Amino acid sequence: MEKRIGAEWGEGLAGAGGAIYARAVNRWSKKHAGAKWWGWLCAAALAVGLGGCLTSKGGGGGGEGVDLSEAWQPEPVALRIYPSTRFVNEGDVTLLEARVELFDQMGDSVKASGRLRFELYASGYAPGIDVGRLLFSWDLALTRLEDQRRYYDPVTRSYLLRLRLDSREISRRQVLLRVTFEPSDEERLTDEQVIRVEW
Repeated sequence: MEKRIGAEWGEGLAGAGGAIYARAVNRWSKKHAGAKWWGWLCAAALAVGLGGCLTSKGGGGGGEGVDLSEAWQPEPVALRIYPSTRFVNEGDVTLLEARVELFDQMGDSVKASGRLRFELYASGYAPGIDVGRLLFSWDLALTRLEDQRRYYDPVTRSYLLRLRLDSREISRRQVLLRVTFEPSDEERLTDEQVIRVEW
């Protein structure tokens, strides 16, 4: 009879704590066979107490909700062209391998949706090309999830764009790259960098 009572208590109470408590009550019951109802009463009280604790911990309480109307959201406020941006030659094709990083108000890298524009200007003197002349331009949309997956590099936390040029001669002279990011029609983030020719 004592073993059966202990098994029932062990099943009714969750975890090892309940089994230990049941064994203790069984030992006490052997000495005080006439007062087994105390054991049942204690077990019921413990079960109610455990249930109450779990409910309080997991229920989240009934307090007022948090006002999210003015919650801070990470948004791009600055743009940087990676110093590693450079020209690369792959067979007969010349590419501008550009890396662009966006920063939020805390100075951390962040993803964002918007439009990217790349402009390549003549920077150093070269015969037949005026300094400041626009040589190439590219427009790119970062508005879809597929765009983020395609261009964002999680290792460097930047966007990697490989832009094709139709002239290898451009990659042999000093040029200025200007990148503009437009997260909306009213905002613009811009950075400029002279592209290194030799590495």
